[in-house]
Amino acid sequence: MKFNDLNGNHVLDAGEPGLAGWTIHLDGTESISGAAVHLTTITDSTGKFQFMNVTQGTYTLSEELQSGWLQTAPASGTIIVNVQTTTPYNGNNFGNFKLGEVRGMKWNDSDGNGIKGANENPLADWSINIKGTDTITGMAVDITKQTDANGNYAFANLTAGTYVISETLKSDWKQTAPNTGTHTVTLTSGAVLTGLDFGNMPKPPPIPRVPVPATSTIGVIVLIGMMMVTAIPVLRRKAK
Repeated sequence: MKFNDLNGNHVLDAGEPGLAGWTIHLDGTESISGAAVHLTTITDSTGKFQFMNVTQGTYTLSEELQSGWLQTAPASGTIIVNVQTTTPYNGNNFGNFKLGEVRGMKWNDSDGNGIKGANENPLADWSINIKGTDTITGMAVDITKQTDANGNYAFANLTAGTYVISETLKSDWKQTAPNTGTHTVTLTSGAVLTGLDFGNMPKPPPIPRVPVPATSTIGVIVLIGMMMVTAIPVLRRKAK
């Protein structure tokens, strides 16, 4: 059968649905006549397929890959079947993963409440990053996109995996959303995840430092000293 490998683990798990309308090929050579064989069938509504009245021989089963999908099973891409008896050859499964996407936007959170208000404007030309590991191939994912004129960004053609989406903060700005600073998502087959937004507001301008004038402590001391010197002669005159 042909199945939707929702978690991209190369295995038909319980609950993973079949894929209808996919083309499967059988190619090989009959052992008895030596004639070449090329048969094609389409998977049914449950993802199952079959080739009837196949004579003895060695055959290769393959699929026609559809746009926007990756093949996850079998690892070799094809299945070799050596037909010797009339016994049905079951378990010839093909798994596929539909590429996913994550989307979001960046806005000027002018009131700093972490919620996009109706009159708050988008922020264009900001760097948004996505990092993680493609669990189908095991390859690292590290991509950066710029927000468009409407503050929107999108990462398309993503495979199964857990990804962290972050922004590159600009100087003189602070982040207000999300509270965690980043978004962490797990992508399954065909998923389109939206609402992964980032809010920012300008930092307030720094308060200018006002120079404090030098204190006049010395002047005060001198004044007091003069007053004391003046007062002493007065007291002496009275003593006479």
